[in-house]
Amino acid sequence: MRKIFLILIITVLQLNYSCAQNVNNDILGNWELIEFDLEGEEQVTGIIWEFKSDGTCKVVENSNTQDYTYSISHTKCNDGSVDNGNNYVRLYRASDNNLEYCFQIDNIGVIDDVDNRIYMTLYTYGALKPNIFVKK
Repeated sequence: MRKIFLILIITVLQLNYSCAQNVNNDILGNWELIEFDLEGEEQVTGIIWEFKSDGTCKVVENSNTQDYTYSISHTKCNDGSVDNGNNYVRLYRASDNNLEYCFQIDNIGVIDDVDNRIYMTLYTYGALKPNIFVKK
């Protein structure tokens, strides 16, 4: 039940966050990926994404670390067209034949007054569910 409530709140926040004040600053810091079990309970994955102001992002999973550069723009992931209503973050890894991941930034912010943690929701083009992060 909590999972459904959280997803509904995130969807509403998505509409408000489309016109972000400063997504470049909001994204900075350490973000822990969370998932939900079948009962809707939050599960910590231990996967940390660290966005830095120099345009780099470090992804740590267990003892494996991947270094990326990132950029934020209004360019859609699927077709490269401009979408001024949304922000997109692209991660690049030059050491791996210019591997690129692209996500639509749906929101970054506090969801409600009870849970004052800051959440970030990223959608991959064609995905059925978002990647939900909590700021560390």
